[in-house]
Amino acid sequence: MILQSERLWHEKKHLTPWHQHTEGQIYLLTHGMIALETHERQWAMTAGNIGWLPPHCAHQAVACGNVAGWSLYVPEAYCGGLPEQPRLSTASGLIQALVERITPFAGQKLNAPQRRLLHILLDEVRDQESAPLQLPLPQDARLLKIARALLNDPADNRSQIEWAAW
Repeated sequence: MILQSERLWHEKKHLTPWHQHTEGQIYLLTHGMIALETHERQWAMTAGNIGWLPPHCAHQAVACGNVAGWSLYVPEAYCGGLPEQPRLSTASGLIQALVERITPFAGQKLNAPQRRLLHILLDEVRDQESAPLQLPLPQDARLLKIARALLNDPADNRSQIEWAAW
């Protein structure tokens, strides 16, 4: 098994456009905040949080301020038993230490001790409680259009009447 990881370094307002991965994705933020969005929800992910995105989950992210952290890509074969829906949780000290220990193995075939560390991390991700840092997005296409416009430009000062006409 080969595990991929990516060091996150994004400046304010960096947009990662809509995409998805064949792997599951674990985010760990060490600095800043990301607005992470799926088609159903948006999360405010801050430093000290861990995010889980199952394989093939379409998402986008916007950095709100300077962001640092890690992204691990877990092969789909290792995602069995993990949540089928995206999740955001507070990262325990153990999770943070495991991510920091595992990320240097990226791009190489994992040996038995490295696979054990990964399995412990996946057990911890599986057992984490979801944090209440999510907002459901409207299902109605008209309201979703307004919600997305406000998310893209919170300073837009249109009145309720102007929004309704739009």
